Amino acid sequence: WYNHSVPIFLFLVGGNLETLKLLMGAVKHAIPIFVVKGTGGLADVLATAITNLMNLEEFDRSIVPPQFQNNIEEIKRIAEMATPSRNLSNPIYPINMTMKPSDLRNYVKSLFNAHTTFNLENSKIGDKGCWWVSRNLSTMNIPDDCKKILGKTYHGNIRFGQNGQSSPYIVLKPDQRKEDVKSILLDAWNIDLPDLIISVTGSAFAFENEKKEEKLIQLLSKGLLPGAAQTNAWIVSGGTNAGCMKVLGAAYDKSDYRGDVPLLGIAVFGKMMGYDELQKYGKDAESNAMHQSVKNKMKKMIQYFDPNINENELLSYSTPALQEKIHDILKAEVMKFDSKDNAKVLDDISKLPANNFLKAIFPLWNAYKKTKGVSPDSELSLFMEWSDQVDPNPDHTHFIFAEGTKWGEEVALRQQVENMIVRKKILVVIGGGPFTWQTVIATIREKEPVP
Repeated sequence: WYNHSVPIFLFLVGGNLETLKLLMGAVKHAIPIFVVKGTGGLADVLATAITNLMNLEEFDRSIVPPQFQNNIEEIKRIAEMATPSRNLSNPIYPINMTMKPSDLRNYVKSLFNAHTTFNLENSKIGDKGCWWVSRNLSTMNIPDDCKKILGKTYHGNIRFGQNGQSSPYIVLKPDQRKEDVKSILLDAWNIDLPDLIISVTGSAFAFENEKKEEKLIQLLSKGLLPGAAQTNAWIVSGGTNAGCMKVLGAAYDKSDYRGDVPLLGIAVFGKMMGYDELQKYGKDAESNAMHQSVKNKMKKMIQYFDPNINENELLSYSTPALQEKIHDILKAEVMKFDSKDNAKVLDDISKLPANNFLKAIFPLWNAYKKTKGVSPDSELSLFMEWSDQVDPNPDHTHFIFAEGTKWGEEVALRQQVENMIVRKKILVVIGGGPFTWQTVIATIREKEPVP
């Protein structure tokens, strides 16, 4: 722990010969030590030795109790480091048990600022400032000077109206330091270290056959989840409420191991439906508010094409109804322009399963944008931001979002999470296309099992 990536202060309360060995290691690595006088043992020995040196500027061996007589040189060395005339860095600080909490708080704050490159002036000492790894992220206030370590550090909890679950989330850089990611998972979120990573990948689109989907849910809930629990595994997926990830979430909800197995979702931040509602620091985000944010964008797009549409009529529309409306509008617009490209798009979407409007909208939008020459930064393009945004799945227990706006920008962060904790990993493939195939190839090169 001497090489930990965050600043460390050591408080000595009592102590014995084993504690002395620990102190010598702290001294070697220039870790500041607070000696609490009045707590007995080594703490009182050191406090007396420090006072003796400060008053007489020479060490009196008679003040050391018999059990520490064989360690006088170590005690003397530590005591000398608290004497201003001997060492200006002053890494040893004697404090009394009678010291007021407010005085101790200010004392520690000033010393923290003197010994680190961070600044606690705009932070409460109780929040531990940059010591975010040891605190609950959902209640923490990170000072501006510390935010550069973690990027935007949007974090909090997503409260899902569907099942009442609250899942912590954080937004990180795609190339976030391994130490930061590991500390969030193990320290801040307090997830037990796994012996195995089970990575689930595959199709992000709805399954056409409901019976097959239900069988898959049963297979995962009765097979994968018990296996994960018995092997002390984490399960990692893309975390969205679509395709194989939605099926995995349903299996997790139906299993007897909900809460026993961490189910981590790792996705790109800018593709989360209503991601603007997640731009918070330590506050809860309501999934209903995230939905409403996207519905507002869809309404604006419909009004763009049909300014005379009844506002009250739009208010009554569900999200699928709004998707169907936009699908019909774009399809009608594309059909106005006779070209081979547009004909191919119309032919492709005609082969999609019924009511799969979300999957059809994006190719229709691309065809319309190309035909009409719509600028990427136009008002209409901004309304279309939601087009391939998806919900986070309500059954995942934790979410890590990679900064970015394009699918694929989360891949590096996901690989880092899956590979940095343990080297044992199993990849589970459920459906999928070209991107899934790339994942399988990459995993084979890692020589990990692929069921």
